[in-house]
Amino acid sequence: MTAKESQELEDAFNMLDKDGSGTLSREELLQGYQMIYGDNFNEDEVEAMINMADVNDDGVISYSEWLMIAMDRHKMFTHQKLEAAFQGMDTDHSNTVSLSEIANILFHTKQVD
Repeated sequence: MTAKESQELEDAFNMLDKDGSGTLSREELLQGYQMIYGDNFNEDEVEAMINMADVNDDGVISYSEWLMIAMDRHKMFTHQKLEAAFQGMDTDHSNTVSLSEIANILFHTKQVD
């Protein structure tokens, strides 16, 4: 995670922490999601995030728990990007990437059978 990403996470946490308690309550997270996504947010997703992140079961998300969620999401998105790149290279949908598929991408040549 870059310094910029870390700062953005800290800023987002502080913006959501309306009461300045240093933790995020369920209500603060729901308000934040509603502010960002309007009425098109998934309350179940927020509940799942709370259940996943609240490792000490105190009913709130601490800053360290917030960072843990962010790191997990970052890893997930990285995995999704790698999967998408693989699928883009696998032009014959064989679940393998052949030398000719790699050459096609690198050198913009016609695919060789």
